[in-house]
Amino acid sequence: MKIFGIILLLLALTLIPGIYASESTIYVNNTHYWYFEAESFESNNSLQSAIDIAEEGSVILVTKNSKFFEGLKIAKNNITIDLNGSTIEGEYSGKGIAILGDGVKLKNAKIQKFEYGIFLENTKNCKILNNDVSENIYDGIYLSNSNYNEIAKNNAYKNGVIGIITAGIFLDGSDWNNVSENSANNNIYNGIELINSESNTISRNTIFENEDNGIFVWNSKNNSISENKIFKNEDNGVLIRESSYNTFLNNTLTENRDSGFYIWKSFENNLIRNEISENSINGIRLWNSESNEVSENKVLSNGKSGVSLEVMSFENMLYNNIFNNSINANFKDSGKNYWNTSMDNGTNILKGEFIGGNLWCSPKGDGFSQKAENQDSNGDMFSENHYRINSENTDFLPIAPDNTPPEVTILSPRENSIFNENETILINVSAIDNSGVKLVMVEINGDYKEIMKINGSNFVHELSGLGYGRHTLKVFATDNAGNINSGALRTFSIIPPDNTPPEVKIISPTARGYAEDTEISIKVRVTDTSGIKSVYAKVGNYNVELIESSGYYINVITGLGRGVHSLWVFATDNAGNINYNEKVTFEVNDGDTTPPKVEIIEPDNKNIFRETSVTIKVNATDESGIKSVKAVLDGKINFNMNYDGSEYYIVTINDLAYGTHSIRIYAEDNEKNINSKETLTFKIENKEELKNPINNTVDPINNTVDPINNTVDPINNTVDPINNTVDPINNTVDPINNTVDPINNTVDPINNTVDPINNTVDPINNTVIEDNNKTNSTSLENNTEENNTEENNTEENNTEENNTEENNTEENNLEKSDTDLKNDKIEENKV
Repeated sequence: MKIFGIILLLLALTLIPGIYASESTIYVNNTHYWYFEAESFESNNSLQSAIDIAEEGSVILVTKNSKFFEGLKIAKNNITIDLNGSTIEGEYSGKGIAILGDGVKLKNAKIQKFEYGIFLENTKNCKILNNDVSENIYDGIYLSNSNYNEIAKNNAYKNGVIGIITAGIFLDGSDWNNVSENSANNNIYNGIELINSESNTISRNTIFENEDNGIFVWNSKNNSISENKIFKNEDNGVLIRESSYNTFLNNTLTENRDSGFYIWKSFENNLIRNEISENSINGIRLWNSESNEVSENKVLSNGKSGVSLEVMSFENMLYNNIFNNSINANFKDSGKNYWNTSMDNGTNILKGEFIGGNLWCSPKGDGFSQKAENQDSNGDMFSENHYRINSENTDFLPIAPDNTPPEVTILSPRENSIFNENETILINVSAIDNSGVKLVMVEINGDYKEIMKINGSNFVHELSGLGYGRHTLKVFATDNAGNINSGALRTFSIIPPDNTPPEVKIISPTARGYAEDTEISIKVRVTDTSGIKSVYAKVGNYNVELIESSGYYINVITGLGRGVHSLWVFATDNAGNINYNEKVTFEVNDGDTTPPKVEIIEPDNKNIFRETSVTIKVNATDESGIKSVKAVLDGKINFNMNYDGSEYYIVTINDLAYGTHSIRIYAEDNEKNINSKETLTFKIENKEELKNPINNTVDPINNTVDPINNTVDPINNTVDPINNTVDPINNTVDPINNTVDPINNTVDPINNTVDPINNTVDPINNTVIEDNNKTNSTSLENNTEENNTEENNTEENNTEENNTEENNTEENNLEKSDTDLKNDKIEENKV
C-alpha cells in the first residue's frame, strides 16, 4: 500500500508543468523556473518550492547569479543548497534563511536586509559555508539550541546587533559548534557572541571594527577561542562575563578602544600565548574575578596599563609574561595575586631553560628588568632581586632582561640582484629574537622607510617604482624588550628591459667518445646581465636540472645507451629570455683508451745548471681532459705540476743536491689512461766543489770514501789514499777495481755498484739503497770479517764484464724506476 502511494505521488508530480522527480539535483534559474537534471519544464514555482519537494540527499543549485526577494525555510534533513553567489534580499523583516533540519549544508549565498540573516534553531550537523550576511536588523548568523554545526568562511558585517551569535536563549544552549575562518566586522554590537554555550571552538576568525566587543562570552564555559585576529573594535577585544573554564590561546588583540581582554566576574579561565598590544586603556582588565591564569602573553604598549586588577580580583596567577607598558600593573581595591611559579624546568618566554616570573620592561627603558642592578648573575635568566609591585603583590622570580637585538637575515633580494624597470621587488626578511620581534622596518637608499608586514614567520614588503641604477636597502628590527639591530644591508640594481637571452658555453661533455655505463659530467657556463633563473639540459627524452656551483651549472647524466647523442642546454634569465640553441654531440662507446700526449718544453735533456732550483714545463693534452700531471724526481720524489691556465703544466723544484738527476713525467687523463714515457736528465754543478773537493776525498787512515756521499767498502774496494781520489764532478772510483760510469753514475748493484737513482751506498753494510726508499741491507752479523774477505772481492765478481754499459744504461734504470713507480704507487710529495 505504501509503495502504491509513492507511485501515485510520482505520477501526480509528472503531470505538473516543471516538475520531474527522477534526479537528485535540482537546478533553479533566474526566472524562478526550476527543473531536474536531464529535462527542463517551465514553471512558476519558487526556490522555496524546490526546497519543499527535495528529498533527503538532494542538491539544489542556483544556476545563475540571481536575486530572490523571499526568505527561505529549510525543514528538510541532509540537503545541500548552493546559491552560487545569488542574493536573497528582504525588507528588514523575518529571517533570510531559517534552518530547522539537521545535516543541512548552505553555501555561497548573499543574504541581506532581514531581521535575522541565517537562523539555526534546534539543529545539528549543519554546515554554513562561504556566505555573505549583511545589513540585517538583528543578527547576521544566529544559532539557538543548536549543536555540532560548522560555521566557516562566512563574512558577517554591518548587522544591527550581533555579527555571529551562538546563543542559547534557553537553558539547553548551543554546544560543540565550530566557528572558524569567518570575518565579522562593522556590526552594531559584537562580532561573535556566545551565551549559555559550552564546548564550542572559535578559531582563526578576523573580527574588527565592531561597535561593541570583538568577542563576547557570557555565562559560557569550556569553550576554546584561539588564533583569532581581533582589532579596532569600539569597546573590548574580548569581553568575558560570568564565564569559567574557557581557554583563550594564540589570539592577537590590538588597537581596541577599551581593553584587550576584559574579565568580569569570571574565574578559572586561561589566557595563554596571546599578543595584547596598543589597546587604548588596558591590555588585560580583571574586575571581581579570581583564580584565572595569565601566562606566556606579550602585553605591550597599552595606553593606561598592561594589566589592571580591580574590585576584589585576587588569587589570579600571572607568570611568564612580557610586560612593556608605561604602567605594567595597576591595582584598585583588589587583593593578593601571584606573579611567579616556583622555578621549574621548562622554556620561558625568553627561551630560557626555567619558568618563574615575568619580564618587566618600560618603553623608556627603565623597567625593573631593564635596570643594571637587577640583571641575572648566575645564568638562570632570573634577577637575584625581587620585584615588589605593591604591598600585597611581589614577583619573586622576575626574568632577567634581553639586551640582545633581533637577528635579521635578508632572504630576498639576493646581493647584487638585477631587476627590470617595471618589476616588483619582494623584500623577504627573517627576524628572530628571544623576546619576540615587535616590528621590522625597511629603509631604501637612506630615505624611504616602511614597516614590513608579517607573512608566516617572516616579514615582507613589495617595492616598485624605483629608477634605473644601483639601490641599497637596510632592514631594522626591534624586539619586545626595545632592542634594535644595527641594520642588515643589501644592494640591488634596476636596469632597462632585457631582451637578450643568456650566453651559454658548454664546457663538458665534449664531442668525443665516452665509455658505456659511466657518469658523463655536464658543466656549463651561463651569463646574463639580468641574472639566471634556471638552466637544464636535455638528452633525448631525458631532462636534468643543472645546479649552480662556483660560477658554473653542473650535474651528471648516466644510463645512456651506445651510440651518438645530442645534449641541448636551455637557459632562462630573470627577464624570461631563453637560450635554447646550444648543443654538443658525443658518442657512447668503449670510451677513451688513448693516454695523453706529452711534450717536455723545458729544460732540455742533459742540461747543466749552476743553481739548485730547476723549473719543469710540460705540454699535456687529451680529448677527455687532463686529470693530473706529475714530475718524478730521481724515481722517488713526486711533484704535482700546476696548470698555468693556457697550455702548460709547470713545477719548480728547489734545493736540489749537486750531481745528475732524472725526471719522468706522468700524465693521467680523465679516463685514467697514463703516459709515463717522457724523461730527461740534468746536472746541478758546484764550481766550489771543483776547487776544493772536501766531501769526496778518501779517508787517509781507513781508506774509505766519505760515507755520506760515496762510501766504498774499506776492505773489498780499496782506493789508493794518495793517488785515487774520487772525481768530485763525475764521482768516479778507480777505473780498474770499481769504475762508476762517469755519465750515468751507475755501479752494478750486485758487485757494490752505486744505485742509479739515489747514488748512495750503505756506509755500514756496503750495500746499495735501492729506489722507492727500500733499503736492501745486510745485518751486522753478516758484515763480519769472514764474509768480507778479499776472496769474496775477486776480479771474477767485480769485473768490467759485469759492469758493462749494456747492464747499466739509463734506459734500463728508468724502465726499472717506472715499473717500480707504477707497481708501488709512489706516495705523493707535493711542493
